[in-house]
Amino acid sequence: MYHTMKPIKMIGKSLNFTYFAASYKNIMLKNSDNMFKLLKKSVLTFILILPFLFSSQKAEATHVMGADITYKCVDSLKFEFTITYYRWCAGVGFSTPQTFIECSSGSNTRSITPTFVSIKEITPVCATASGECVPANTRITGAEGIEQHTYKVTVDFNNAPYSNMVSCGKVRLRTGQCCRNSNINTGAANAQFQTFAEIDLSQSHCNSSPTLTSEPIAILCCDQPFLFNNGALDTTDFDSLSYSWAHPKGTNLGNIGYSGTNYAYNHPFQAFYPGSTGPPLTMPNANPPVGIYLDPVTGDIIFTPTRCNEITVAVIEVNEWRKDNSGTPRIVGTIRRDMQFITKTCPDNNPPVINGPYSYDICEGDKLCFDITTQDIPITPSTPGDTTMVTWNQGIPGATFTITNPLTRLRTGRFCWTPNAGTARDLPYTFTATARDNFCPLNAIAIRGFSVRVKQPTAAISMTILGDTMFCIKDSLRLSVPVDSGSAYQWLLNNTVIPGGNNSFFYPQTTGAYSVRVINNLSCATESRGVYAQVFQLVNNTTIVGASSNIIPLLNYTYLVSVDTSLYYTWAVSNGAIASGMGTNKVDIVWNVTKDGILYLTRSNGFCESIDSLLIRTTLGILDNENEIFVYPNPTSDLIRINQSGLFKYEIYNDIGQTIDSGSSIEIIDVRQLSKGNYHLVIFTDKDRFNYIFLKR
Repeated sequence: MYHTMKPIKMIGKSLNFTYFAASYKNIMLKNSDNMFKLLKKSVLTFILILPFLFSSQKAEATHVMGADITYKCVDSLKFEFTITYYRWCAGVGFSTPQTFIECSSGSNTRSITPTFVSIKEITPVCATASGECVPANTRITGAEGIEQHTYKVTVDFNNAPYSNMVSCGKVRLRTGQCCRNSNINTGAANAQFQTFAEIDLSQSHCNSSPTLTSEPIAILCCDQPFLFNNGALDTTDFDSLSYSWAHPKGTNLGNIGYSGTNYAYNHPFQAFYPGSTGPPLTMPNANPPVGIYLDPVTGDIIFTPTRCNEITVAVIEVNEWRKDNSGTPRIVGTIRRDMQFITKTCPDNNPPVINGPYSYDICEGDKLCFDITTQDIPITPSTPGDTTMVTWNQGIPGATFTITNPLTRLRTGRFCWTPNAGTARDLPYTFTATARDNFCPLNAIAIRGFSVRVKQPTAAISMTILGDTMFCIKDSLRLSVPVDSGSAYQWLLNNTVIPGGNNSFFYPQTTGAYSVRVINNLSCATESRGVYAQVFQLVNNTTIVGASSNIIPLLNYTYLVSVDTSLYYTWAVSNGAIASGMGTNKVDIVWNVTKDGILYLTRSNGFCESIDSLLIRTTLGILDNENEIFVYPNPTSDLIRINQSGLFKYEIYNDIGQTIDSGSSIEIIDVRQLSKGNYHLVIFTDKDRFNYIFLKR
């Protein structure tokens, strides 16, 4: 009553399928009376034929390789769903799938009819090979191609009869067809096919799901590494995504079980394990990969299939996460890709390899660039290697992907991205790179996910400036930023690291632009705006050259110091007069007749100054008053000098009579601690009391 159909032509190997329909059809077409007579002969004969009748119907109907559903928000509570089915072209054609919208609890179920959009063959044939699915949506005996059938439907939860579902919170679109393929040998053969997508309306009234940018790869090569990524992207809401294995669904979304050793929904393939090892061991970076690995963050699927006639079903579930008002991550939506996979012995072709690393960290505002290189190892040294193309799924908006060597056999893609302010988040941004060789008749494909985690830098730095930014080095300018116990600091001068400048504060010592780089506990650096400090160095004391004894009154005497064009010169005298040279390094002085005198020189670079003096003895007199005290310089910025050789006491008052300072000293009073302004100075000696006014600047 049945026979085995001729082997379906496959690359590298033929598969034999048990087929019932032909004999049944022939009996029906040749003579229906013969069937009636045959049935009359024996009830037993009828019982034997009946199963064959149902088997033939199921064999004709088995054609569903998989499906996925995505959706986008059109308006508040209004969504457009895209339903994509995958059809094995050796099976019967598709009709419009049964589709329902309902509360995720299973209540309020409403039947809806999606609109057919398009059919596209997605068999990865090379450029010179013809398609397997011509004409479209037609049963083609021996074909091993795959068609993608797309439908769309819009559901508006603002309007009846769907509006009463809003209170459910979670709603789902469910779709299904009969049946899964009869040649599945891991437990789901001939089972009803159903899948769904879910939206949590309690979390968002306008959420769009991620899209799946990678077409599914249904044919795996036995004993060769399989690297795949569905390329889920959320470029509308930029929500975070996570990935997990899920149960294939049958009637009323019931779980479909697996049969066979080690088979389960989270271990749907027979994979390579060395020695006595087994699940749940995974080593995705081993050569070949060990176990079945699913990256929960990037969605990478990596394993080495080892059962060369395996036909199985695997389901990936993608959850979409968003933080609520309290900052707690919540699942706002779920989509699934349910897909059948066929493992077979492939021809002499090694699949391409996408080289790592596959994860990167970057701080907001910094630029990240890296190269994605490929490999395609020839089967033998004498065999020319395949040309390998590399593309990406444009998964990160604002990033660029450029082929740097378009004329070489193994292409390289260069990825660059500068994440803007506000892009930092806990979960990484992801994209996929696809390497595809040019082997015929079927290209080998590898898809890997890449992740980029954007870290939060320190907030904008506000620098505190204490003191004048133009100052003498004996004074001080203090630059500081707020202290953060988890941060490190690095001060820079003219964008060059200052050795030892690792505190939250710094005292500039030389002229230049000062900034600080604050590195937080995520190793993200934020640099402050520069502060330009002009630091004036000390002016060293010098020696006034000129006559100082046996001075003849009323004659002209010349005094000078070495010239320095960067300095200003200010001369002053007691008991004499400056005849010429004020403001230069050389002056002429005429001394009085009866008094000794003092010559003062202040040299300044504008902020630092030095004061030198020379005592002048005339031939006709001594100091007019032996008790007279000279106070200089005046004004002053640091020290007051007194021509008093012995110990004296002093008091300093401000303009309202408050005592600011007092003490004892010999020759010098330090006034650096005083604020700028006028002060009264009283000096007490053993013989007298002297009052002065001086200016602190």
